[in-house]
Amino acid sequence: ISRLAAPAIAGALFVTAGLKAVLLIDICSYLVALGTLLFVRFPKPEVGEEDEGERGSFLRQALFGWTYIRGRSSAWDRAMASP
Repeated sequence: ISRLAAPAIAGALFVTAGLKAVLLIDICSYLVALGTLLFVRFPKPEVGEEDEGERGSFLRQALFGWTYIRGRSSAWDRAMASP
């Protein structure tokens, strides 16, 4: 529903209030989203002794992630379906 309603609401807002109002609302919603992310705390994963040597380079980790996702069709389908 939001994929249909959002463009319609934005179009109506653009016609009635103008481009400046649409951009102001867009900027405000971005700032609200950014503000909420400032309060999120991401825990650091525990690294065991056996994991220290397996970290490897960024390219190796990226290749591992790619093969992991490609090897699981449900993860691949979700990754490709997200807009």
